[in-house]
Amino acid sequence: MGDARCYDSVEEADRDLSLYDLNERPDRELPEGDISIAVSSDCPWGWVCLWEYKNYSSSGRLLMWSQPGTKNLGDWNFRDKASSACVARNQGGVEVHDWRTLMPDPWMVLGAGYCYNDFSKISYPCGGNWDNRADSIKM
Repeated sequence: MGDARCYDSVEEADRDLSLYDLNERPDRELPEGDISIAVSSDCPWGWVCLWEYKNYSSSGRLLMWSQPGTKNLGDWNFRDKASSACVARNQGGVEVHDWRTLMPDPWMVLGAGYCYNDFSKISYPCGGNWDNRADSIKM
């Protein structure tokens, strides 16, 4: 099933992640774009990370997964709370779904190797944007 972890701060995540060997990262950096130095260190290579606030803010919660599968964000009390993300791996983008009652579920794909600093800049299919709309991810 894999291991999923939720942290209240970047410092707490750093303490826990120090127990793992994260040196399996390939000899390449994440692509240029909406990526900050903090994102590269806060979201280790091989992981998918969601932040509660835009710009990967450490003032909110950070969720991280390394194992494939569907993650119901409600299991971590994170439904409709994601505002930025990083898919720090070579292959396998991430599908982000918004569950709708009696309607098709809108979804978007976050590409592997990219970070997205502000979901409010991503258009939502029914109008508006993707900020605080993610209910699950499939990786």
